[in-house]
Amino acid sequence: MATQSNILIVGGGVAGACLLLRLRDYGVSAQIWDLPDDNRSSRRAAGLVNPFIIKRLVLSWKGQEAFEYAQAFYRRLEKQSGISFLDTTPVYRLLTHEEIRSQWEARRLAQPELAFYMGIPEKAPRPFPENTQRALIPRCFRVRPQSFFDAVYVLEGDSFRPEKFDYSALKYQKGAGWKYGGHNFSAVVFCEGTAVVHNPFIPPVFLKPCKGQWLITDNFGLEAGYLASHFFLPENTHFLFTGSTYEFQFSHAEPDADGREKLRKGLADLTREPLRIHEQVAGIRPATSDRRPVLGKVPGHEGLYIFNGLGSRGFLLAPLLAECMSRHILKGEALPPESEFQRFFTP
Repeated sequence: MATQSNILIVGGGVAGACLLLRLRDYGVSAQIWDLPDDNRSSRRAAGLVNPFIIKRLVLSWKGQEAFEYAQAFYRRLEKQSGISFLDTTPVYRLLTHEEIRSQWEARRLAQPELAFYMGIPEKAPRPFPENTQRALIPRCFRVRPQSFFDAVYVLEGDSFRPEKFDYSALKYQKGAGWKYGGHNFSAVVFCEGTAVVHNPFIPPVFLKPCKGQWLITDNFGLEAGYLASHFFLPENTHFLFTGSTYEFQFSHAEPDADGREKLRKGLADLTREPLRIHEQVAGIRPATSDRRPVLGKVPGHEGLYIFNGLGSRGFLLAPLLAECMSRHILKGEALPPESEFQRFFTP
């Protein structure tokens, strides 16, 4: 593919990886400097792609559009790479008591268009308590994060630079763009997630980091995924991926005993099965103060951009927003106004 320009992407999580793939489709060469940070929330995420917010019974921002785009994007990547990473195991909402069941049914009746995202309640199987019901979430699938990144590396492994990024070495040369590592770049896109706090070019005024903790436990016979206050997602017939916590006050990024106990208690409320824990992991989600992503130009710096703030919906939003960012950088097309970085600097 002929190279039109050379773009530097800082950060190789789901945002940076999807942007790299979209630029490649436009015939643009790009390189990713992937910060070797142990806290890689994309690789530790559940990977659910679900446009429906079950706690509030509403569609998420750009939910339907992002879902349709992501589904096509990931299927294409599977075909191109030869690596399967999509999990279409059914996922259900657990309706654990009468108030939740009534709210679910009332919303389905009041807004028939939401029935596309809200299944009809039915009795939940063992080992859930006797009075528990479940409802299918029809528009939902899961991306296996590590296999997704394996697929990206199959196609674009040569574009990754597994080195710590040195912000002080990034220099602007008028008429030549940005210079880094002996290369000239027409644009630089920062996709570092919570590592943006170390970026001297970007004031992290938008960031509201959220720590999440997850467990790998025994699978007690579940063949489908379940979402409630916590989730159960089968890794295979032997193990479950369960979680998660949402912690806005924390002192470090590592798994801890408090998180483990919160998860244990929360999961125990949903099933009477003993949960033998095999592993505990944690990550810091790049959430924002207004729950919207952050895209666009970095004020005061020609050719610098930001693609951040996807929070817990990275695998849903990243493909569509990578398309928006590609068109914005290459063609000057407008970004969704709710996502523009400039909103944090406008009175």
